[in-house]
Amino acid sequence: MTLFVVSSILGAALSARLMRKAGPRGSYLTATGIFMAGAALCAAAPSMQVLLLGRAIQGLGGGFLFALSYAMINLVFKESLWPRAMALISAMWGIATLVGPAIGGIFAELHAWRYAFGLLVPVTLLFVSVVKSPR
Repeated sequence: MTLFVVSSILGAALSARLMRKAGPRGSYLTATGIFMAGAALCAAAPSMQVLLLGRAIQGLGGGFLFALSYAMINLVFKESLWPRAMALISAMWGIATLVGPAIGGIFAELHAWRYAFGLLVPVTLLFVSVVKSPR
């Protein structure tokens, strides 16, 4: 198992506690910030140890986001849309799992692996910008 996967499992397991302490909006923003910090650290990593630390941090944030995305369905959608929302989220994770390694391989082949992590920072900021609820 990779550090990303192990820390992702930890993040998913701790997501309920984060949701209770920070609320839906705060937990989403916290998880997104952790994920973004890990991606930025990976992009700037001067050594393999720092890259691995960045991946662990990114995995923690990703685990939070994974679990929170399902936990927030009942807060965002009316009940009749819950199954559709769960299916859509599951499909997105599936697509990311299939496409992500191929895209990462292209970046690695071009010797531009840092950009694969660096591009996640503005994308993550975009996700933060869509948060509207004050909760």
